[in-house]
Amino acid sequence: MPTNSARSDAVTGNTTLLILSQTLPVIQVVQRATAATFSIFAVVHLAAPLSALLPSKPAYVRSAENRANGVALLGREVYQSEWTEPILVWGSLTTHVLSGIALRWLRVWERVERRKVRKEEVKRRARELATIWPGRVEDELPALAKRTELEKDLVEDDLEETEAELVATTTSDEEIVVPASKAAAAPLFPVPNVHQRTGYLLIPFLVHHAWVHRLLPASPLPPISSLSPSFFNYSFTALSLTHESLVLRAGSAIGYAAVAGLATYHGLVGWRIMLDSTAPRSLAPRRKRSTESHNSLIYQLTRGREWQAAWIALVTGLAIGTARIAGYLGGERIGQLPSFVTKRMDYVLRRGFAQI
Repeated sequence: MPTNSARSDAVTGNTTLLILSQTLPVIQVVQRATAATFSIFAVVHLAAPLSALLPSKPAYVRSAENRANGVALLGREVYQSEWTEPILVWGSLTTHVLSGIALRWLRVWERVERRKVRKEEVKRRARELATIWPGRVEDELPALAKRTELEKDLVEDDLEETEAELVATTTSDEEIVVPASKAAAAPLFPVPNVHQRTGYLLIPFLVHHAWVHRLLPASPLPPISSLSPSFFNYSFTALSLTHESLVLRAGSAIGYAAVAGLATYHGLVGWRIMLDSTAPRSLAPRRKRSTESHNSLIYQLTRGREWQAAWIALVTGLAIGTARIAGYLGGERIGQLPSFVTKRMDYVLRRGFAQI
């Protein structure tokens, strides 16, 4: 088995592998930093539908729709100014997605280079055997190659992630059985974990959401003619969920549910990982540590599923708040919008779902 120093020398001798090993941590920092900055937008943006959960007071706020519009108007001062929107929203989101994709493919490239290093190590040791014990290379080489190929093929971050998944998702108190080193080498293209899958699934829904709710309304062309934020607000959400067209009504409901469910899940898992690198790459409960107690209040309430409980509570709150904005579940509407505004909103909705 090659020593650590031999492996280090081999990595140093491989320029590509050396560059990759130095680049990957930088990209990972960029990915996490952009996730944190985009979270600022997400928290402020989700505050509006959550505010619709509060009861209405006719003297101040006439309806759930009116309350959500007021909170959204305040939020836009944070994330929709001349400078904050390009950086906080579009810049953070684009960089986060691209860095995540780049990170995944660069890790595949790193695995390829590591396998090249191992093959070179087999050849080098074969030459050493041929020099020391002529005639025995044919006997030793198959076993040597087998031992080399059976080494772990994961880079350090992937190995930590796999071990964290194993430890953290084991909820019983039995001994953890770690696979022996005779297991097959890791694939070049590992199956995405739950956190990654929710991110990939979220992308098309998020693109469509941005297209319908931000890009289309900003079009200067008639009949939209650049709907201003004072007109284009949560009244559009109410219109889309109460539209006479079943296709538009169902499509809007599915779109909101997908964005809210996937985005909150992906975001909570991301923050869980940033707070604890050994946490599972999902909202699954982790294995109880020796320093933790089952007598804690949080454990008694959630049975170790506090992250899942937080996600369910958040999604439920968003669903009820959005329904109240549309006038359901006791949430009153603002009233009739001016017809010229309604027609422009209706055009945006139909165009966004390719109904025009």
